[in-house]
Amino acid sequence: HQCDSLRFLFSSSMAKCLGQLKRLKISKCQALQMVYDKSSTTQLNGFKCSNLNSVEIDSCDSLKNVFPASVAKDLKQLSKLKVQNCGLMEEIVVKEEGPQTTYEEFGFPKVTSMEFDNLPQLRSFYLGLHVSNWPSLNILKFTKCGRVEIFAAEFSTYQDKFKLGHPIPTEQPFFLIEKVTILVHNFFDIRNFM
Repeated sequence: HQCDSLRFLFSSSMAKCLGQLKRLKISKCQALQMVYDKSSTTQLNGFKCSNLNSVEIDSCDSLKNVFPASVAKDLKQLSKLKVQNCGLMEEIVVKEEGPQTTYEEFGFPKVTSMEFDNLPQLRSFYLGLHVSNWPSLNILKFTKCGRVEIFAAEFSTYQDKFKLGHPIPTEQPFFLIEKVTILVHNFFDIRNFM
């Protein structure tokens, strides 16, 4: 809370200590650029947050994303994600350098609530070709996220375009999912979207 000179939160030397972390709350860290410092190593495989169940980030104006892709793939216990008042936030999960697969797969079996508020630069969950699965999602809230242009689309539509040699569209949906079904069972709220 109010850590104005902090540029990153977790260094690679702390990677082994994160296995028991259950709740992460970051607030008013204006200089924070990365939650996970990926400059010290090209491989983030050491970062395992397998018990993390709640992430709340508020008023971190320099933060552009929350998780590297390798960390996001390990968040099987995550149940709540709330990000608000981060002026430069462009995506929730960032693509990593190194060998790329055709597409990334993200599964969040226990996420029940996601809230995004006052994120004027937010465009997508993950800017690369991906598929995500949210079987327990009950609450999804977007408020003042004006750059999110398309909410969700079927992965197969984008995969077919990619196979045919088309570039990944700049107007990518926030979520790419396997099949368009009812994503949110109880509460879906979009306010001041533009």
